[in-house]
Amino acid sequence: MDVNYEGEGYLNADDQGESHLNAVDQDESYLNVDDQGEDYLNADDQDESHSNADNQGESHSNADNQGESLLNAGNQGEILFNADDDYREKLVML
Repeated sequence: MDVNYEGEGYLNADDQGESHLNAVDQDESYLNVDDQGEDYLNADDQDESHSNADNQGESHSNADNQGESLLNAGNQGEILFNADDDYREKLVML
């Protein structure tokens, strides 16, 4: 289980240690939709909104407090969700 204390969305910020790397390396990355079929796009590069739910059939639920919860019932069985407080918890079920 990885805990993200940064309080921001899942961004591609290598220097901040928040990026989702290659699935071969970390088994928890979200790559281009053409590669993995579960790409999460950040709408504004700073907020936590995620798009591309309709095309991929990935359900995006919102937590009551944060509005940032991700539920992914996709091909790889990975579940991302947001805790009710300021940080995010990420479980990768393989």
